[in-house]
Amino acid sequence: MSKGRSPFYPDREHLHHILALAGYKVNQKLIIIVVFAVFFSGASIMAPVLLGVSEQMSFISFLCLFAVYYWCTNKACQTQKSSTIQKPCAESEIEQIEKLEHVQLSFLDLKSAKSLSREP
Repeated sequence: MSKGRSPFYPDREHLHHILALAGYKVNQKLIIIVVFAVFFSGASIMAPVLLGVSEQMSFISFLCLFAVYYWCTNKACQTQKSSTIQKPCAESEIEQIEKLEHVQLSFLDLKSAKSLSREP
């Protein structure tokens, strides 16, 4: 919303996209996200029980952690965007472009073959 877009607009600034751009594989991304989720949810459940932390302090802690998470993801996105501008295309992107060009050439070949078969 700070960028003037709907919060439901798809983008690549989510944690799993940032981790993918950083080079983590699918299973590694899953493990990282699950470990963080388990740690923070366990801490939020156990803090009031073991440490006697009030609900207000738990909420303030949540807001602070969310602010840190938001800042870190934005910083990571900016870093990734600036580094991708300087780097050439990754091999997978080049392969995708080559496949697309092959499909386009195949389509043009089919189109020209049909036009030749229609001529008297």
